[in-house]
Amino acid sequence: MQLHLKTGIATVARQFERQRRFRMAALVLRFEHLVGRAALRLWSDLPRDLQERLFEDAVGGDEPLRYNLAIYLHDHHPRTTHPPRPTAVA
Repeated sequence: MQLHLKTGIATVARQFERQRRFRMAALVLRFEHLVGRAALRLWSDLPRDLQERLFEDAVGGDEPLRYNLAIYLHDHHPRTTHPPRPTAVA
């Protein structure tokens, strides 16, 4: 009887720990999402060196992601857009 009780307690403890880790992982994903959204909202206000560091950390070596994120940022933030091309020679 004693052995079954200890085994049952250990099983419950393992299940509790798994649930705790799952909840924490879900919170971490939520925090990452919130901080990412805030960074995107404030992107134009960030110093250029911080923009570059965040950009490089976000995309790593993923070239398609790099291209798509650059397009998104250029389309949504005035400070990251290229200046308009001249239409006539002055």
